[in-house]
Amino acid sequence: ENTANILTMENDQTDYSRSSPKKKSGFFNDLKQQRITAWKLRYTESSVSPVFIGYGAFLVALGIAVLLVSSNNSSDIKEFKIDYTFCANVANVSVTCAEYIQNPQIWSMENFQICQCKVQFELTKPMKGDKIYIYYALENFHQNLRKYVKSKDDDQLLGLIGSSEQPAEPVKDCQPFDRDDNGTIIFPCGAVANSMFNDSIQLYYEHDLQGDVPIVQRRRGIAWSTDVGYKFKNPPEFYNKSHPIWGRFTKPKDWNRTIWDLDDSDPENNGMENEDFMVWMRTAAFSKFRKMYRIIDTASQDILETGLPAGTYHLKINYTYEVTSFQGTKGIVLTAPTIFGQQNMFQGIFSISLGGISLVLGLLFLLCGYTCRHGKGSFTKSNVVMD
Repeated sequence: ENTANILTMENDQTDYSRSSPKKKSGFFNDLKQQRITAWKLRYTESSVSPVFIGYGAFLVALGIAVLLVSSNNSSDIKEFKIDYTFCANVANVSVTCAEYIQNPQIWSMENFQICQCKVQFELTKPMKGDKIYIYYALENFHQNLRKYVKSKDDDQLLGLIGSSEQPAEPVKDCQPFDRDDNGTIIFPCGAVANSMFNDSIQLYYEHDLQGDVPIVQRRRGIAWSTDVGYKFKNPPEFYNKSHPIWGRFTKPKDWNRTIWDLDDSDPENNGMENEDFMVWMRTAAFSKFRKMYRIIDTASQDILETGLPAGTYHLKINYTYEVTSFQGTKGIVLTAPTIFGQQNMFQGIFSISLGGISLVLGLLFLLCGYTCRHGKGSFTKSNVVMD
């Protein structure tokens, strides 16, 4: 019986093995199965070096152009700086305004009058431009301290101060500039608002025939458009000074004006919507900084023609901002715009430095590509198959 079974199995020629299916062909099927030809960029020293060399050459050329345009060695002046930290008191030239406001005895003897000083300077060459920008510059003032930056109330800046029955409490970050000695809420609160720059500066041109001609300085247009449109708003009660809610608030301790008197010439440029205030509230990253103060529209003033002419000028300053107690300095910077914006020597130096580094790397890659003989960089064709 076993022999018969063996013979039967030998005579059975049926193939019981599973037949493999045929592979489908075609572009879309190869695409789905990831069997199509792929191109792969092979980076080598000789292929990368032209990118570094080209980029470096562009940055060096840009940096040189910025330095040439920003330089005062041309036929006109691009920037002029005036330091007035220790300017003399007009009423008593033997005392500087810095000493006057820092010494309570001297200040009380003068019946707490604002110290005025006059700083004369000369432009040896004209400062050309349809607009001349005036900045105030401070040194050794650290606006970048974390506690200082946080010391403000964003709700107050948006005009959200509550009601006369229940005024909004200032945030804890405003302490100790949240209330005065009587417990009244300070508006706006915080160290940033309290330390706002408050010197008053007027520029005069000493004309040969017309005498001292005041230069018209525009107060609007100095703040960021986002600050003007979104971040700073006056409360609805601001336009009614007799509203009972203002009995619950007071001005910052170190302010010599109320929020309604920040701009005497423009009633709409007061309170939280005052652009000088907006500029100051945007804190600086370094201890040496400058902020926009005024804009001179030279085209609208016949005596200026196309800019500030060469000649003698002076600044008349109401000196109220104290800086010498922390070894600080302050001054005014006049700048004329260039095709690259405001004068910025750092931008030119930085571009040249970065371009030089890129050029050196590109030349090193190029040299390594020829000495190591790795061949030229190219696209290599390969068949990519995913199992």
